[in-house]
Amino acid sequence: MQLSRNRIEALLSEYSKARIAIAIYGGNLIAIGLTLTLHWWYATAEARHVDPDIHPHLIRDAMKRTLMAPFIYLLAIALSFVRAELSLILYALVPILYILPGRIDIHWGAHRPGKPTDETKSNNEEAHLTIESDRVGGTQISHTAGKES
Repeated sequence: MQLSRNRIEALLSEYSKARIAIAIYGGNLIAIGLTLTLHWWYATAEARHVDPDIHPHLIRDAMKRTLMAPFIYLLAIALSFVRAELSLILYALVPILYILPGRIDIHWGAHRPGKPTDETKSNNEEAHLTIESDRVGGTQISHTAGKES
């Protein structure tokens, strides 16, 4: 019998101090986290769905970040048999860890494809000004980065 997400959340809300409910909830979260990890592994293995020039350290760091949650959830399950409240606190803290930017997020923010550099911004502004002046003059010439094409 497959449990839906709503049933698992209902189980946890009704039996929030019951160790088995906390363990089932944690098991569900582990399965979700490992599925994400499997997707990342598949996408990056042999550069199937990522840029072949991506640095291996970046791939490894992202893999570590995706595995972080399942390990914390495993710890929370073990902790649930000692103190249920602490386990629930761990479950609540994991999303916060993903909200806060990590090293991988900072890397993607600084090096994401298509992010304009100062040079491309300057060229785009030049091209825009050139196109505007051409429209005033009555000619329609297509420009790319300030050059005629």
